[in-house]
Amino acid sequence: MLRSVALRQPMWAAARGLAKKAKKGDAAPAPLKQAAEAPSSSVVVGLNILKEGQDPELRPDSEYPEWVWTLHEERPSLQTLKAKHEDDPESLTELEQRRLYKLWNRARIKENNAMLKK
Repeated sequence: MLRSVALRQPMWAAARGLAKKAKKGDAAPAPLKQAAEAPSSSVVVGLNILKEGQDPELRPDSEYPEWVWTLHEERPSLQTLKAKHEDDPESLTELEQRRLYKLWNRARIKENNAMLKK
């Protein structure tokens, strides 16, 4: 598993203007290190949301549930699901059927809102 870990400062620091500003003549900041380079810290910097909490430590991959490793996978689009449904409606899994109906409903609502706006 390849994880990006910001070892220098939290990601939100730059967004809030809390990042350290570079002075004239300073070299460009070092790029973020990847977990493939074996990070020197086992702590995920910037993930803590509590005032008096601590940043969580990374655990071995075996301690995470299986669904975590599927989060990066792309879900099928409405067009893909429609084509699969037209070919063979029985071939869709239960999750694909739910996603298809959800996306159909969302598209229908968007069309109705667009017509009402005119």
